[in-house]
Amino acid sequence: MQDGGVAGTLMSKTAEGDARAVAIQIARYLRAHPEAADTLEGAAYWWISPQPDLDVMERAMTMLEHAKVVERHLLPDGTVIFRGGPGLASSHDFSPAVFRV
Repeated sequence: MQDGGVAGTLMSKTAEGDARAVAIQIARYLRAHPEAADTLEGAAYWWISPQPDLDVMERAMTMLEHAKVVERHLLPDGTVIFRGGPGLASSHDFSPAVFRV
């Protein structure tokens, strides 16, 4: 039997679905608050309710980065923050293709 099997496939599909749902919430939040910028932890705490696990939040941010809906910025002290990117305005349809990694 291969690693993961059916249970691994179901978990990965569930995690992907969770990340997509969180990605949609992030995009909506950023559209309503275009000046918002925060760390992964801060965004999970302040932007999303209920607060997602950080691994789900990270997957969601990665999806949004690939779609240019968010941008990742590295501050001089090494802190990474996220804010709206140029694709935010065109993410209104929230189709699965927008958030594909």
